[in-house]
This record gives sequence, C-alpha cells and structure tokens, in this order.
Amino acid sequence: YEQAIKYYQDLLQSKPDDPILHYNLGDALYRDKKYEQAVAEFTHGLQTEDLSLQAKNYYNRGNGQYLMGTATEKTDPEHTMKLWQQALDSYKAAIALQPDDKQAVHNRELVEKKLAQLKKQDQKKKQQNNNQQENNKKKKKDNKQQEKNKSNGGQDQQKNKDKGDQGRENKKNKGKQDRKEQQENRQQSQDRKDKDQQQSGSSTEQQKNKDDKKNQAAGSSKEQKDRQQNNKQDKTGGSAGQQQKGKDKQPPRGQEMSRQDMVRRMEGKMTRQEAKNLLESLKGEQGELNFIPQGSGSADKEGRNW
Repeated sequence: YEQAIKYYQDLLQSKPDDPILHYNLGDALYRDKKYEQAVAEFTHGLQTEDLSLQAKNYYNRGNGQYLMGTATEKTDPEHTMKLWQQALDSYKAAIALQPDDKQAVHNRELVEKKLAQLKKQDQKKKQQNNNQQENNKKKKKDNKQQEKNKSNGGQDQQKNKDKGDQGRENKKNKGKQDRKEQQENRQQSQDRKDKDQQQSGSSTEQQKNKDDKKNQAAGSSKEQKDRQQNNKQDKTGGSAGQQQKGKDKQPPRGQEMSRQDMVRRMEGKMTRQEAKNLLESLKGEQGELNFIPQGSGSADKEGRNW
C-alpha cells in the first residue's frame, strides 16, 4: 500500500482537485490502517457532481470514522462516541444517495447499537465515578474529623470521664434522696397510723364514758324511782303521824316562844315544846315513853331511854 499511496500523492500534485484521485488515495490509506488520513481524503473526494462517487466517499468515510473511534473506546469513550456519531451521519448521507446500499444500512445499524451501548456504559461509569468522588470526599472528611478527634482525644476522654463521674455522683445522690423520701414516707405512714389509733382509742374512750354516763343516768333514774316509791310508801303508811308531827312542830296559837327556845331554834335544835310533841307522837308507835327534861336529875329507867 505504500507504493499506491505514493503514486496517488504524486498525481494529486498535478491535479489537486481531482475527486477520483482523492478517493483512490483515501482507499489506499484506509487499507494501510491510516484511518485519520483516509477520512480526510474521502472528505476531499466529496467535491464532485457524481452522486455515485459521493455515496462511496460517504460510506468509506463512515467506516474510517468508526474504526478511529474503536481505537479510543477504552481510553477515551467521549472521543469514541463523537467519532461514532460522525460515522452515523456519513452512513445516513450514503443511504440518502443510494437507498438500496444494504452494506451502508447494515453498518449504520451496527454503529447505532454500539453507540447506544457505549453511552449506557459511559453513563454508568460516570455515576460510579460520581459515587466514588462522593465517597472520597466523605472519607477525606471523616479522616479529617478523626484527626481532629485524635488531637482532642485527651480532652474528650477527660470530659467523658468527668461526665461519667458526674453521672455516678448524680445516681448516688438520687439513691440517697430516694431512700430519704422512702424513710419520710414510712414515718408519715406510721404517724398517720398512730394518729388513727389515737383517734380510735379516743373514740372508744368517749363511747365508754358516754355509756358510763348513760348507765349512771339509768341507775340514778332507777334510784330516784326507788326513792320516790319508798317515799310514796312512807307517805301512805305514816302520813297520819307526819301530819301530826307537823302540827306538833307548830307552837300553839297565842303562845309566845321563850327566849331559851329561840336560842335553841337558832342553834338548829328543837324547842322543849317540839321535843315533847315528838315524844307524844311516838307513843302511838312504840308505847309510852318517859320524858326527862334537860337539866333535871336522874329518873326511873322505864321503857326506853332518850
């Protein structure tokens, strides 16, 4: 292919605008796998009014563009997708000039499929790269935070220790407070119990006193009734004697009390006349009694002494 390339290059020096020479040179370069130079010659070969020649240049240029893209598919997919899109445009132009060109249709469909797959892979790779970048940023941020925590580790440990000590102290104080409250509650409960027992005892004592008063009142009432009954009997049995005694106590009308009797009366004693009347009233009950006046000598002891 080197000799063919040199041959067509020499001819183009004398006929630089000959589209057939450009097409032939492009074909030689393509076969020698110099796709970039071949694509350039096929592009020059489009400067013709021969539609069949134009279709051939479009078709071969599309093949060259596709093969150029495959060389960078792994290393530079963005550049590959760009070349494959140019190849699709070349195939479409060739088909537009020669719709019955089955090879051009086949190559177009193949490149469309390959381009779609590459775009999908590239999108996935971009997403992975983005995720990786985010992870790297996060990792970098975490590392930075770890370094910061490490530098402040001593202070944080001391703070945590102080916090733990404070928590234990608070728990201890809370335990003391709880025990104190429980003790106070027990004391209050005992006080209420003692108070209730005291009130219960007081109520029992009051009830007992009330019952005693009631019994006393009942006894007093019974005793009063008994006295009334006895008085009634006494009044019934000895009413005549008592009536007589009452009469005897009264001095006779018109009879004045002696000075001696007045003194005795003031002393709470009976007068001589009252004593005499009393003795006379008792005769009917116990027989005759001898009356011995005060201040007189001894008398005969008959009957009953006074």
